[in-house]
Amino acid sequence: MQVMGEYDQLWAAVQGSPFWGVYVGELYWLARHVDEGCTRMFGATSPLAGRGQGYVRVDRALHERLLSVLLAAARIRALVRPRQSEGSRDEREVLKRRTTALKQLLDGIDLGPVLDGAARNSVEHFDEYIDGVATKSYRGVIPRPTLFAVDMVLSTRRLLEKFEVEGDHPTTYAIRAYVADERVFCNCGRELRLEPLRDCCAAIRARVELLLPDFAKEERGASMLVVTQASFGRGPA
Repeated sequence: MQVMGEYDQLWAAVQGSPFWGVYVGELYWLARHVDEGCTRMFGATSPLAGRGQGYVRVDRALHERLLSVLLAAARIRALVRPRQSEGSRDEREVLKRRTTALKQLLDGIDLGPVLDGAARNSVEHFDEYIDGVATKSYRGVIPRPTLFAVDMVLSTRRLLEKFEVEGDHPTTYAIRAYVADERVFCNCGRELRLEPLRDCCAAIRARVELLLPDFAKEERGASMLVVTQASFGRGPA
């Protein structure tokens, strides 16, 4: 019979305690936020069907929702992706086992769209991206004249090519823009497809709702964990 190691026992105690519900609940609400947020964006930015039609829209609320979705996706990645941690040995060992347990919970779901670091990088490294674009513009790597789209919604990426600057057809470059007909977020030369991300999070949401159907009936609120001497079994006091 295999004897559980010290850290396996630690994780088994945590997983059997009220803390496990916090992990699963966080996973569920983040996935639901991405699913619902993307679905609303898709519905609000349907491309025009008529030939030659298109639009450029300034929509601050949509971009705030988009950044919120990307942040939620990045937090899901943190929950399920093994990584190096600067915490204590206990914390590092719990992280390793927690990510394994959550991935087992989601077995069969393609987690590629949330494990991709593009969402996290789009939020956390935007300042560095701007540094790079400004430098490339200065050095002529991005040909001038240039139209840089910042926080815009474009019905299609080629729409800006219709404009002229001082009689020339400019280079078009999305610093931060959402392309409606492709459901793509363009961020300083990097692109993130939002439909696979939405589908992945919808699958995560459905899996947790299957296991815990009461979640589907709730709106996110608050909770109080009650941890007693019995919560961790026979673990340390």
